[in-house]
This record gives sequence, C-alpha cells and structure tokens, in this order.
Amino acid sequence: FDTRVHVREPVSGMTFKRKLVGLDFGASAPTAAYEIGVDQGNRVWVLREFYKRNADDAAWVAEVASWGVNQIFCDPSRSEKDIETLRRIYGLPIKAARSNSFDLRFRLFGGRLTIRADGEPGMYISPACPNLTAEIPNLALNKPRGLDYDASRGWMPGCADHGWTSVCYVLE
Repeated sequence: FDTRVHVREPVSGMTFKRKLVGLDFGASAPTAAYEIGVDQGNRVWVLREFYKRNADDAAWVAEVASWGVNQIFCDPSRSEKDIETLRRIYGLPIKAARSNSFDLRFRLFGGRLTIRADGEPGMYISPACPNLTAEIPNLALNKPRGLDYDASRGWMPGCADHGWTSVCYVLE
C-alpha cells in the first residue's frame, strides 16, 4: 500500500456499474462502513466511510441509507436472525459476506493493491476515508517468535483492522 499510488479522488462525473457497502459491526471496537464503487474497468474505489466507536444501529443505518447503495455485505458472524431484523426494520439490502476467512481476505485485498498490466492498481481509496488509509500501513501479520509469517495467523493482536475488514466483505 502506497498512499501516493492508492489514495486518489475519483474523476469528476465518474460512473460506477455497482455501488456496495462493506460493514463491520463494532461493540467495543468502532463500527466501520465503507461505500465501494466498481468502475467500468472493474477497479474498486473506496469512496467514503462511516467509522465510529460506540455507534448504535440507528447511527450507521442513517449514514449508510443516505448512500443509496445496491447491497450491504456485513460480518458473517452476525446471526441471520439479526440480519433479517435489520432488513425488516430498516429496509436495508443487507446480507452476510460469504466468508470470514482471513487468508481469503488477505489475498483479495493484496490482489487489489497490486499494480496491473496497465500500470494502475485494482483499487483506489478516496482521501475521504482517513481511518482506512491510516489503518492499512499499521497492519502487521502475526508472527510468533521464531516462526515465519503466515497469513493464516491473522494480524498481530491489537492491530486496528475494522476498515480493512469492512472493505474485504465486499471483495469476497
């Protein structure tokens, strides 16, 4: 991740073939929601964020509903009963992400950061997402003493990964 490459404002008037939201519910951690646009070249644009500690459902619902997106992908560990309640009460197009696999999310996110054959990455992040751009450089793989890095071990304990996780729910 390089802010000089990956942090960019979308071109004025840019159209997206899809707009989605990734949502990581917070209890003691922040609730993080990101609006994601997919452009005509299948590049992912992280357009805006809701990132708030101690946010109740009403707070994130009000923000996300104003974005007018087609689908919200949330933490698959939230019960289907809770998700159905959110759909019914708030009329949200919300469903659980397909997987909670760290290894899969790690590969998908890394793949999007990679510079493609055309010289551009597969993902850009708007400057309107300061929490995400601050989070990414501080993520560190868990490496127990004397062992090699292994993405299956997740991040080091204490790493803030709420924004990263939210975006990954859409990439799956």
